[in-house]
Amino acid sequence: VNVALVHNGSPIMGVVYVPVSGELYLGVGAYGALKLQKEAGATIDGSDLGSAQSLPIKMERPFTAVGSRSHMNEETENFLASYRAEHGEVAILSKGSSLKMCMVAEGLADVYPRFAPTMEWDTAAGQAVVEAAGFKMVEKEGRTPLVYNKEDLLNPHFIVL
Repeated sequence: VNVALVHNGSPIMGVVYVPVSGELYLGVGAYGALKLQKEAGATIDGSDLGSAQSLPIKMERPFTAVGSRSHMNEETENFLASYRAEHGEVAILSKGSSLKMCMVAEGLADVYPRFAPTMEWDTAAGQAVVEAAGFKMVEKEGRTPLVYNKEDLLNPHFIVL
């Protein structure tokens, strides 16, 4: 479940919830990002936020990229090759689109290149979480933040880092 508040073309608040696992990610502009883990299907309310973890969570791990097996095209492989040249082995994790963004925000991954089609409703909530955690989500070309509420709701290719 992805819910975002977009103001002047930028996501300023986002919630990404995974009912099957009970994971909830919340990002609110300058206030930061949180992850809350509850039992699958449990009711969540404001009182639960006290037990949420601030993001990102610092952890030791190899350089990690998130990607999609179904969207692992030549353009993505070439992009990751530059990271392999710099970091050696690059671990690749796979999850749903907004969850890949949350993995960067959480500190589980370093980069998420997406060089395949997505729509604004796929990314706005995740971008809010990413940015609230102190990371960036930028267009592949130009490295500027994605803009929302455009006439064409198709996103450009992007990179989360």
